[in-house]
Amino acid sequence: MNNRFKAVLFGVLLVYGLMLSASFILALFVRFDWISTQSLDWLPFLISLTIMLLGGGLSGFRSSEKGWLSGVLVGVIYTVMIMLYQFLAHDVWLHDGQWLHFITFLLASISGGIIGVQLNQRND
Repeated sequence: MNNRFKAVLFGVLLVYGLMLSASFILALFVRFDWISTQSLDWLPFLISLTIMLLGGGLSGFRSSEKGWLSGVLVGVIYTVMIMLYQFLAHDVWLHDGQWLHFITFLLASISGGIIGVQLNQRND
């Protein structure tokens, strides 16, 4: 397999794994009343941004060149899969502010990819 393909695959798998874990933990917090749903306005968005940064970073670190491209691929694959899930499972295309969220996730993933390449070059 191509090195970039492997790097992007690992980045996407990391993003989905961390998103599932974070969703499960947040659901447990809400279920056992450790946190109220009213206080969850920005927390899931900030967690998602951090996870996208990490996924892009892993992708850029593993590809060791053109981190922006690896970050774009991770962000686009994540966004397309979420849009497909919404459309196929919930019969909803996009909500009002979701484009802004997806663009922000893409920018976080690109930033992570660039940072990942720089961290990889620093280790050489």
